Amino acid sequence: MELATYAEIVGTALPFLNDYVDANNELIALDSLVQSTGTTARFMAELRERSQLEQHAEYLHQKTRGRPSHLRRAHRLT
Repeated sequence: MELATYAEIVGTALPFLNDYVDANNELIALDSLVQSTGTTARFMAELRERSQLEQHAEYLHQKTRGRPSHLRRAHRLT
């Protein structure tokens, strides 16, 4: 095979090969994303739960003005 013919074949095939490699990389990235989605969903659920607990703790703190419960009762009795 002549060198010019070989270069022509490679030159013609190279764009298709690049498209194949790009598509394969996108599939690998997509598969990785799908694999991690379950973990991400659990992590986000934990963050939401923690945020709700922190909001409730802040609400209780504001409601009681940060005083321990035995002092709140004593204050009400006086």
